[in-house]
Amino acid sequence: MKRAGLLLSLATTMATAAVAPDRLALLAEQQQVPLAELQAAVARAQLRQEVLDTISKPWEAKPWHRYRPLFVTPDRIRDGQQFWQQHAETLARAEQTYRVPASLIVAIIGVETFYGRQMGRHPVLDTLYTLGFHYPERSDFFAKEFGGAGQRGRVATRCPQGLLCRRHGDGAVHALQLPPLRRRF
Repeated sequence: MKRAGLLLSLATTMATAAVAPDRLALLAEQQQVPLAELQAAVARAQLRQEVLDTISKPWEAKPWHRYRPLFVTPDRIRDGQQFWQQHAETLARAEQTYRVPASLIVAIIGVETFYGRQMGRHPVLDTLYTLGFHYPERSDFFAKEFGGAGQRGRVATRCPQGLLCRRHGDGAVHALQLPPLRRRF
């Protein structure tokens, strides 16, 4: 038991050490999140090599003729129509409030989650940590998302409806991605 505690303490120290203290302090200040919260979140997070591998080979880089058949299918079209009908009132309010066409919202939800069927393979906290502090190409963006998740009190891995939030390796977060965008616009 003593050994397990020592290993956990060592892992926590290593995870926190992987993030430069001054970078974490600056992020806390920018995102208006207590530094201790971010340090605790970093200590809980795990580096996910699969996330780094996935983001380095995005499907979006493939030609449209290879990408399209994955997303424009009879099942997605049918499910999209059902989703739109089921959520018509909410979509109409969103369209009025944010001036984003309901068709675009429905399409994005279909591509990103297959209308809730695919919520990703990796916990949000781990993915934001991995991309925010171990993926230099987009680390600024994902570090802010990591800090913003703490600001919204959503560093936990549960969505408001009690669903497990996941982030795809390509960076798309399901159930978490839209609130920070609303805050910025």
